[in-house]
Amino acid sequence: MYAEQAYLFRHALMRDAAYEMQLPGDRARLHELSFYLIEEAFGGRPPEPQNFVRRGVMSDAHPTDAIAIELVEHADLADSAGLNTDLQTARRLYVRRAAEHAERVFDHALAIRLWDRLIPELKGSAALEANSRAGNIEFVSGRTTDARRRIARSLQDAREIGDRHYEAIALGSAAAASLEAGDTAAAESGCNEALRLLREVGDRTGECKTLGDLALIQEQTGRKPMAERTYHQALQLAREIGLLRQESVLLIHLANLHWFMERLDIAEDCLEQARAIAKQIGDRRVEGVALGNLGTIYVNAGRSSEAETTYLDALTVHREVGNRRSVGVVLGNLANHYGRTGRAHEAEVHYIEALAIHHEVGHRRFVGSCSCDYASLQVALGRGDEARELWRKGAAILRQLGDVDELQRKANEMKVACSRVGMQPFDAD
Repeated sequence: MYAEQAYLFRHALMRDAAYEMQLPGDRARLHELSFYLIEEAFGGRPPEPQNFVRRGVMSDAHPTDAIAIELVEHADLADSAGLNTDLQTARRLYVRRAAEHAERVFDHALAIRLWDRLIPELKGSAALEANSRAGNIEFVSGRTTDARRRIARSLQDAREIGDRHYEAIALGSAAAASLEAGDTAAAESGCNEALRLLREVGDRTGECKTLGDLALIQEQTGRKPMAERTYHQALQLAREIGLLRQESVLLIHLANLHWFMERLDIAEDCLEQARAIAKQIGDRRVEGVALGNLGTIYVNAGRSSEAETTYLDALTVHREVGNRRSVGVVLGNLANHYGRTGRAHEAEVHYIEALAIHHEVGHRRFVGSCSCDYASLQVALGRGDEARELWRKGAAILRQLGDVDELQRKANEMKVACSRVGMQPFDAD
Protein backbone atom coordinates (compact mmCIF):
# COMPACT_ATOMS: atom_id res chain seq x y z
CA MET A 1 0.00 0.00 0.00
CA TYR A 2 1.39 3.41 -0.94
CA ALA A 3 2.08 5.86 1.89
CA GLU A 4 -0.65 8.26 0.82
CA GLN A 5 -3.23 5.46 0.59
CA ALA A 6 -2.14 4.13 3.98
CA TYR A 7 -2.56 7.59 5.49
CA LEU A 8 -6.03 8.04 4.04
CA PHE A 9 -7.02 4.56 5.24
CA ARG A 10 -5.75 5.21 8.79
CA HIS A 11 -7.29 8.67 8.80
CA ALA A 12 -10.72 7.26 7.95
CA LEU A 13 -10.42 4.60 10.63
CA MET A 14 -9.34 7.13 13.26
CA ARG A 15 -12.10 9.53 12.27
CA ASP A 16 -14.77 6.82 12.54
CA ALA A 17 -13.35 5.56 15.82
CA ALA A 18 -13.28 9.06 17.30
CA TYR A 19 -16.87 9.61 16.17
CA GLU A 20 -18.11 6.36 17.74
CA MET A 21 -16.37 7.16 21.04
CA GLN A 22 -18.62 10.18 21.59
CA LEU A 23 -21.71 9.69 23.71
CA PRO A 24 -24.94 9.89 21.65
CA GLY A 25 -25.96 13.15 23.31
CA ASP A 26 -22.55 14.69 22.65
CA ARG A 27 -22.64 13.59 19.02
CA ALA A 28 -26.06 15.19 18.60
CA ARG A 29 -24.81 18.48 20.08
CA LEU A 30 -21.76 18.42 17.77
CA HIS A 31 -24.03 17.89 14.75
CA GLU A 32 -26.21 20.76 15.92
CA LEU A 33 -23.14 22.99 16.29
CA SER A 34 -21.94 21.91 12.83
CA PHE A 35 -25.36 22.70 11.37
CA TYR A 36 -25.40 26.28 12.67
CA LEU A 37 -21.73 26.97 11.84
CA ILE A 38 -22.08 25.71 8.25
CA GLU A 39 -25.35 27.58 7.79
CA GLU A 40 -23.76 30.82 9.00
CA ALA A 41 -20.66 30.30 6.84
CA PHE A 42 -22.83 30.08 3.72
CA GLY A 43 -24.75 33.31 4.27
CA GLY A 44 -27.28 32.34 6.89
CA ARG A 45 -30.71 30.79 6.52
CA PRO A 46 -32.74 31.60 3.40
CA PRO A 47 -36.09 33.29 4.04
CA GLU A 48 -39.17 31.11 4.40
CA PRO A 49 -41.42 31.54 1.34
CA GLN A 50 -44.97 32.76 1.84
CA ASN A 51 -46.18 29.54 0.25
CA PHE A 52 -43.92 26.65 1.16
CA VAL A 53 -44.25 25.02 -2.26
CA ARG A 54 -45.55 27.20 -5.10
CA ARG A 55 -47.04 25.75 -8.28
CA GLY A 56 -44.26 25.29 -10.82
CA VAL A 57 -42.07 27.98 -9.18
CA MET A 58 -38.50 27.31 -8.07
CA SER A 59 -37.10 29.26 -5.13
CA ASP A 60 -34.53 31.95 -5.85
CA ALA A 61 -31.00 30.59 -5.63
CA HIS A 62 -29.17 30.95 -2.28
CA PRO A 63 -25.55 30.14 -1.23
CA THR A 64 -26.79 27.39 1.11
CA ASP A 65 -28.35 25.46 -1.79
CA ALA A 66 -25.04 23.76 -2.64
CA ILE A 67 -24.78 22.30 0.87
CA ALA A 68 -28.50 21.96 1.65
CA ILE A 69 -28.34 18.16 1.65
CA GLU A 70 -25.42 18.28 4.12
CA LEU A 71 -27.43 20.58 6.40
CA VAL A 72 -30.34 18.13 6.25
CA GLU A 73 -28.05 15.29 7.34
CA HIS A 74 -26.66 17.31 10.28
CA ALA A 75 -30.18 18.32 11.33
CA ASP A 76 -31.31 14.67 11.19
CA LEU A 77 -28.42 13.53 13.39
CA ALA A 78 -28.77 16.48 15.78
CA ASP A 79 -32.50 16.03 16.37
CA SER A 80 -33.50 12.47 15.53
CA ALA A 81 -36.43 12.67 17.96
CA GLY A 82 -37.82 15.85 16.36
CA LEU A 83 -37.87 17.81 19.62
CA ASN A 84 -35.98 20.92 18.47
CA THR A 85 -38.54 23.21 16.82
CA ASP A 86 -35.96 25.39 15.09
CA LEU A 87 -34.12 22.40 13.63
CA GLN A 88 -37.41 20.85 12.52
CA THR A 89 -38.35 24.05 10.65
CA ALA A 90 -34.88 24.40 9.16
CA ARG A 91 -34.72 20.76 8.14
CA ARG A 92 -38.00 21.00 6.24
CA LEU A 93 -36.80 24.18 4.51
CA TYR A 94 -33.50 22.59 3.48
CA VAL A 95 -35.13 19.37 2.26
CA ARG A 96 -37.16 21.49 -0.17
CA ARG A 97 -34.15 23.56 -1.21
CA ALA A 98 -32.02 20.41 -1.62
CA ALA A 99 -34.77 18.90 -3.83
CA GLU A 100 -34.88 22.02 -6.00
CA HIS A 101 -31.08 22.16 -6.18
CA ALA A 102 -31.02 18.51 -7.27
CA GLU A 103 -33.51 19.42 -10.01
CA ARG A 104 -31.28 22.29 -11.16
CA VAL A 105 -28.22 20.05 -11.45
CA PHE A 106 -30.27 17.20 -13.00
CA ASP A 107 -29.75 14.73 -10.15
CA HIS A 108 -33.17 13.24 -10.80
CA ALA A 109 -32.97 10.28 -8.41
CA LEU A 110 -32.00 12.48 -5.45
CA ALA A 111 -34.65 15.08 -6.28
CA ILE A 112 -37.41 12.44 -6.33
CA ARG A 113 -36.25 10.97 -3.00
CA LEU A 114 -36.23 14.42 -1.37
CA TRP A 115 -39.67 15.41 -2.67
CA ASP A 116 -41.03 12.05 -1.48
CA ARG A 117 -39.52 12.68 1.94
CA LEU A 118 -41.21 16.08 2.10
CA ILE A 119 -44.71 15.02 1.00
CA PRO A 120 -45.80 13.49 4.38
CA GLU A 121 -44.87 16.76 6.13
CA LEU A 122 -47.14 18.87 3.91
CA LYS A 123 -50.89 19.23 3.69
CA GLY A 124 -53.47 19.98 1.02
CA SER A 125 -52.30 21.66 -2.18
CA ALA A 126 -48.70 21.92 -0.97
CA ALA A 127 -48.50 18.13 -0.73
CA LEU A 128 -50.10 17.84 -4.17
CA GLU A 129 -47.53 20.21 -5.65
CA ALA A 130 -44.60 18.35 -4.08
CA ASN A 131 -46.00 15.12 -5.49
CA SER A 132 -46.39 16.80 -8.88
CA ARG A 133 -42.76 17.96 -8.80
CA ALA A 134 -41.63 14.38 -8.22
CA GLY A 135 -43.92 13.13 -10.99
CA ASN A 136 -42.61 15.68 -13.48
CA ILE A 137 -39.04 14.58 -12.74
CA GLU A 138 -40.01 10.94 -13.25
CA PHE A 139 -41.60 11.91 -16.55
CA VAL A 140 -38.63 13.85 -17.97
CA SER A 141 -36.15 11.22 -16.79
CA GLY A 142 -37.99 8.45 -18.63
CA ARG A 143 -39.89 6.80 -15.76
CA THR A 144 -43.19 7.22 -17.61
CA THR A 145 -45.11 4.43 -15.84
CA ASP A 146 -44.14 5.75 -12.39
CA ALA A 147 -45.09 9.27 -13.46
CA ARG A 148 -48.53 8.23 -14.72
CA ARG A 149 -49.21 6.34 -11.49
CA ARG A 150 -48.20 9.35 -9.39
CA ILE A 151 -50.20 11.80 -11.52
CA ALA A 152 -53.32 9.62 -11.25
CA ARG A 153 -52.96 9.65 -7.46
CA SER A 154 -52.57 13.46 -7.48
CA LEU A 155 -55.71 13.84 -9.58
CA GLN A 156 -57.68 11.68 -7.18
CA ASP A 157 -56.36 13.62 -4.16
CA ALA A 158 -57.15 16.98 -5.80
CA ARG A 159 -60.74 15.93 -6.38
CA GLU A 160 -61.07 14.63 -2.83
CA ILE A 161 -59.99 17.96 -1.28
CA GLY A 162 -61.95 20.00 -3.85
CA ASP A 163 -58.96 21.85 -5.31
CA ARG A 164 -60.27 22.73 -8.79
CA HIS A 165 -57.08 24.52 -9.78
CA TYR A 166 -54.85 21.61 -8.95
CA GLU A 167 -57.33 19.20 -10.54
CA ALA A 168 -56.82 21.13 -13.79
CA ILE A 169 -53.03 20.94 -13.47
CA ALA A 170 -53.16 17.21 -12.73
CA LEU A 171 -55.46 16.67 -15.72
CA GLY A 172 -52.94 18.46 -17.93
CA SER A 173 -50.09 16.34 -16.56
CA ALA A 174 -52.13 13.18 -17.08
CA ALA A 175 -52.87 14.22 -20.66
CA ALA A 176 -49.15 14.78 -21.37
CA ALA A 177 -48.33 11.36 -19.92
CA SER A 178 -51.09 9.74 -21.99
CA LEU A 179 -49.69 11.35 -25.14
CA GLU A 180 -46.22 10.04 -24.30
CA ALA A 181 -47.68 6.55 -23.86
CA GLY A 182 -49.49 6.78 -27.20
CA ASP A 183 -53.07 7.10 -25.90
CA THR A 184 -53.99 10.13 -28.01
CA ALA A 185 -57.74 9.89 -27.36
CA ALA A 186 -57.24 10.08 -23.58
CA ALA A 187 -54.64 12.83 -24.05
CA GLU A 188 -56.98 15.03 -26.11
CA SER A 189 -59.91 14.50 -23.78
CA GLY A 190 -57.73 15.35 -20.77
CA CYS A 191 -56.36 18.49 -22.44
CA ASN A 192 -59.81 19.82 -23.26
CA GLU A 193 -61.06 19.19 -19.72
CA ALA A 194 -57.91 20.77 -18.26
CA LEU A 195 -58.33 23.86 -20.48
CA ARG A 196 -61.91 24.30 -19.34
CA LEU A 197 -60.90 24.23 -15.68
CA LEU A 198 -57.79 26.39 -16.18
CA ARG A 199 -59.85 29.10 -17.87
CA GLU A 200 -62.44 28.80 -15.11
CA VAL A 201 -59.82 29.48 -12.39
CA GLY A 202 -57.92 32.05 -14.49
CA ASP A 203 -54.58 30.21 -14.75
CA ARG A 204 -53.16 31.63 -18.00
CA THR A 205 -49.79 29.92 -17.51
CA GLY A 206 -51.42 26.51 -17.26
CA GLU A 207 -53.68 27.38 -20.19
CA CYS A 208 -50.63 28.21 -22.35
CA LYS A 209 -48.86 24.94 -21.58
CA THR A 210 -52.01 22.88 -22.14
CA LEU A 211 -52.72 24.60 -25.46
CA GLY A 212 -49.24 23.54 -26.57
CA ASP A 213 -49.99 19.94 -25.59
CA LEU A 214 -53.29 20.06 -27.46
CA ALA A 215 -51.53 21.38 -30.59
CA LEU A 216 -49.03 18.52 -30.40
CA ILE A 217 -51.88 15.99 -30.24
CA GLN A 218 -53.55 17.64 -33.25
CA GLU A 219 -50.25 17.54 -35.15
CA GLN A 220 -49.55 13.89 -34.39
CA THR A 221 -53.05 12.84 -35.42
CA GLY A 222 -52.78 14.44 -38.86
CA ARG A 223 -54.61 17.75 -38.26
CA LYS A 224 -51.70 20.01 -39.28
CA PRO A 225 -53.56 23.28 -40.08
CA MET A 226 -55.51 23.04 -36.82
CA ALA A 227 -52.27 22.33 -34.93
CA GLU A 228 -50.58 25.37 -36.48
CA ARG A 229 -53.43 27.64 -35.36
CA THR A 230 -53.32 26.21 -31.82
CA TYR A 231 -49.53 26.60 -31.62
CA HIS A 232 -49.80 30.26 -32.60
CA GLN A 233 -52.57 30.80 -30.06
CA ALA A 234 -50.36 29.32 -27.34
CA LEU A 235 -47.31 31.27 -28.54
CA GLN A 236 -49.21 34.56 -28.43
CA LEU A 237 -50.31 33.80 -24.86
CA ALA A 238 -46.75 32.87 -23.80
CA ARG A 239 -45.43 36.19 -25.13
CA GLU A 240 -48.25 38.17 -23.52
CA ILE A 241 -47.48 36.87 -20.04
CA GLY A 242 -43.70 36.55 -20.45
CA LEU A 243 -43.28 32.77 -20.31
CA LEU A 244 -39.85 32.53 -21.93
CA ARG A 245 -39.30 28.81 -21.41
CA GLN A 246 -42.74 27.95 -22.74
CA GLU A 247 -42.16 30.26 -25.70
CA SER A 248 -38.95 28.38 -26.58
CA VAL A 249 -40.69 24.99 -26.27
CA LEU A 250 -43.57 26.14 -28.48
CA LEU A 251 -41.14 27.45 -31.10
CA ILE A 252 -39.50 24.02 -31.20
CA HIS A 253 -42.85 22.30 -31.76
CA LEU A 254 -43.84 24.87 -34.38
CA ALA A 255 -40.50 24.31 -36.14
CA ASN A 256 -41.25 20.58 -36.33
CA LEU A 257 -44.57 21.35 -37.98
CA HIS A 258 -42.91 23.70 -40.51
CA TRP A 259 -40.26 21.03 -41.19
CA PHE A 260 -42.91 18.46 -41.97
CA MET A 261 -44.59 20.92 -44.31
CA GLU A 262 -41.19 21.48 -46.02
CA ARG A 263 -40.81 25.09 -44.85
CA LEU A 264 -37.17 24.59 -43.91
CA ASP A 265 -36.19 28.28 -43.67
CA ILE A 266 -39.08 29.06 -41.32
CA ALA A 267 -38.35 25.93 -39.26
CA GLU A 268 -34.68 26.87 -38.90
CA ASP A 269 -35.60 30.41 -37.84
CA CYS A 270 -37.99 29.07 -35.17
CA LEU A 271 -35.30 26.76 -33.81
CA GLU A 272 -32.68 29.51 -33.71
CA GLN A 273 -35.14 31.70 -31.78
CA ALA A 274 -35.85 28.82 -29.37
CA ARG A 275 -32.16 28.13 -28.87
CA ALA A 276 -31.41 31.82 -28.20
CA ILE A 277 -34.17 32.00 -25.56
CA ALA A 278 -32.98 28.77 -23.92
CA LYS A 279 -29.41 30.11 -23.71
CA GLN A 280 -30.72 33.40 -22.33
CA ILE A 281 -32.56 31.70 -19.45
CA GLY A 282 -29.93 28.98 -18.96
CA ASP A 283 -32.22 26.08 -19.84
CA ARG A 284 -29.82 23.42 -21.13
CA ARG A 285 -32.56 20.85 -21.61
CA VAL A 286 -34.50 23.00 -24.09
CA GLU A 287 -31.27 24.14 -25.73
CA GLY A 288 -30.37 20.50 -26.36
CA VAL A 289 -33.74 19.76 -27.97
CA ALA A 290 -33.41 22.81 -30.24
CA LEU A 291 -29.91 21.70 -31.25
CA GLY A 292 -31.05 18.16 -32.08
CA ASN A 293 -33.88 19.46 -34.24
CA LEU A 294 -31.54 21.87 -36.01
CA GLY A 295 -29.47 18.83 -36.97
CA THR A 296 -32.48 17.41 -38.78
CA ILE A 297 -33.05 20.71 -40.61
CA TYR A 298 -29.42 20.64 -41.75
CA VAL A 299 -29.85 17.07 -43.02
CA ASN A 300 -32.81 18.08 -45.14
CA ALA A 301 -30.97 21.15 -46.41
CA GLY A 302 -28.05 18.99 -47.57
CA ARG A 303 -25.64 20.32 -44.92
CA SER A 304 -24.43 16.86 -43.95
CA SER A 305 -21.24 17.70 -42.03
CA GLU A 306 -22.97 20.47 -40.07
CA ALA A 307 -25.85 18.12 -39.26
CA GLU A 308 -23.57 15.45 -37.78
CA THR A 309 -21.68 17.97 -35.63
CA THR A 310 -24.95 19.46 -34.38
CA TYR A 311 -26.41 16.02 -33.55
CA LEU A 312 -23.29 15.16 -31.54
CA ASP A 313 -23.44 18.50 -29.68
CA ALA A 314 -27.11 17.86 -28.86
CA LEU A 315 -26.27 14.36 -27.64
CA THR A 316 -23.64 15.79 -25.28
CA VAL A 317 -26.19 18.23 -23.81
CA HIS A 318 -28.91 15.58 -23.42
CA ARG A 319 -26.54 13.24 -21.59
CA GLU A 320 -25.28 16.08 -19.40
CA VAL A 321 -28.81 16.93 -18.21
CA GLY A 322 -30.04 13.33 -18.02
CA ASN A 323 -32.66 13.68 -20.77
CA ARG A 324 -32.94 9.99 -21.73
CA ARG A 325 -35.93 10.55 -23.98
CA SER A 326 -34.05 13.00 -26.20
CA VAL A 327 -30.86 10.91 -26.10
CA GLY A 328 -32.91 8.18 -27.79
CA VAL A 329 -34.32 10.59 -30.38
CA VAL A 330 -30.90 11.96 -31.36
CA LEU A 331 -29.35 8.48 -31.47
CA GLY A 332 -32.08 7.45 -33.91
CA ASN A 333 -31.46 10.55 -36.04
CA LEU A 334 -27.73 9.87 -36.01
CA ALA A 335 -28.44 6.30 -37.09
CA ASN A 336 -30.45 7.63 -40.04
CA HIS A 337 -27.57 9.96 -40.91
CA TYR A 338 -24.98 7.18 -40.74
CA GLY A 339 -27.20 4.98 -42.92
CA ARG A 340 -27.54 7.70 -45.54
CA THR A 341 -23.77 8.29 -45.57
CA GLY A 342 -22.89 4.62 -46.05
CA ARG A 343 -21.84 3.76 -42.48
CA ALA A 344 -24.10 0.77 -41.96
CA HIS A 345 -22.34 -0.64 -38.90
CA GLU A 346 -22.47 2.67 -37.03
CA ALA A 347 -26.10 3.08 -38.06
CA GLU A 348 -27.04 -0.35 -36.72
CA VAL A 349 -25.29 0.22 -33.38
CA HIS A 350 -27.15 3.52 -32.93
CA TYR A 351 -30.54 2.06 -33.95
CA ILE A 352 -30.17 -0.71 -31.37
CA GLU A 353 -29.27 1.75 -28.59
CA ALA A 354 -32.00 4.20 -29.61
CA LEU A 355 -34.70 1.52 -29.61
CA ALA A 356 -33.57 0.25 -26.21
CA ILE A 357 -33.98 3.76 -24.78
CA HIS A 358 -37.35 4.33 -26.49
CA HIS A 359 -38.64 1.08 -24.95
CA GLU A 360 -37.13 1.99 -21.57
CA VAL A 361 -38.80 5.41 -21.37
CA GLY A 362 -42.08 4.28 -22.97
CA HIS A 363 -41.74 6.58 -26.00
CA ARG A 364 -44.05 4.60 -28.28
CA ARG A 365 -44.14 6.98 -31.23
CA PHE A 366 -40.38 6.82 -31.56
CA VAL A 367 -40.35 3.07 -31.03
CA GLY A 368 -42.59 2.88 -34.10
CA SER A 369 -40.70 5.43 -36.17
CA CYS A 370 -37.25 4.09 -35.28
CA SER A 371 -38.31 0.50 -35.95
CA CYS A 372 -39.37 1.49 -39.46
CA ASP A 373 -36.07 3.28 -40.04
CA TYR A 374 -34.11 0.28 -38.81
CA ALA A 375 -36.18 -1.94 -41.10
CA SER A 376 -35.02 0.13 -44.09
CA LEU A 377 -31.40 -0.43 -43.06
CA GLN A 378 -32.02 -4.17 -42.74
CA VAL A 379 -33.41 -4.16 -46.29
CA ALA A 380 -30.21 -2.48 -47.51
CA LEU A 381 -28.16 -5.15 -45.70
CA GLY A 382 -30.13 -7.94 -47.36
CA ARG A 383 -31.86 -9.15 -44.19
CA GLY A 384 -35.38 -9.45 -45.50
CA ASP A 385 -36.91 -11.43 -42.62
CA GLU A 386 -35.52 -9.10 -39.94
CA ALA A 387 -36.65 -6.08 -41.95
CA ARG A 388 -40.18 -7.43 -42.36
CA GLU A 389 -40.60 -8.06 -38.61
CA LEU A 390 -39.25 -4.63 -37.64
CA TRP A 391 -41.51 -2.97 -40.21
CA ARG A 392 -44.55 -4.89 -39.01
CA LYS A 393 -44.01 -3.80 -35.41
CA GLY A 394 -43.15 -0.19 -36.22
CA ALA A 395 -45.98 0.38 -38.67
CA ALA A 396 -48.49 -1.18 -36.25
CA ILE A 397 -47.50 1.29 -33.52
CA LEU A 398 -47.77 4.34 -35.78
CA ARG A 399 -51.15 3.08 -36.98
CA GLN A 400 -52.35 2.60 -33.38
CA LEU A 401 -51.25 6.14 -32.53
CA GLY A 402 -53.15 7.53 -35.50
CA ASP A 403 -49.98 9.14 -36.89
CA VAL A 404 -50.91 8.58 -40.53
CA ASP A 405 -48.52 11.22 -41.86
CA GLU A 406 -45.47 9.67 -40.20
CA LEU A 407 -46.53 6.20 -41.34
CA GLN A 408 -46.88 7.39 -44.94
CA ARG A 409 -43.48 9.07 -44.80
CA LYS A 410 -41.86 5.87 -43.53
CA ALA A 411 -43.71 3.83 -46.17
CA ASN A 412 -42.29 6.07 -48.90
CA GLU A 413 -38.78 5.66 -47.48
CA MET A 414 -39.27 1.88 -47.35
CA LYS A 415 -40.32 1.81 -51.02
CA VAL A 416 -37.08 3.56 -51.97
CA ALA A 417 -35.00 1.14 -49.87
CA CYS A 418 -36.74 -1.90 -51.38
CA SER A 419 -36.44 -0.64 -54.96
CA ARG A 420 -32.68 -0.32 -54.57
CA VAL A 421 -32.31 -4.04 -53.83
CA GLY A 422 -35.12 -5.26 -56.08
CA MET A 423 -37.41 -6.27 -53.18
CA GLN A 424 -41.19 -5.92 -53.07
CA PRO A 425 -41.98 -3.11 -50.58
CA PHE A 426 -43.83 -3.99 -47.38
CA ASP A 427 -47.48 -3.09 -47.07
CA ALA A 428 -48.17 0.08 -45.07
CA ASP A 429 -51.81 -0.84 -44.44
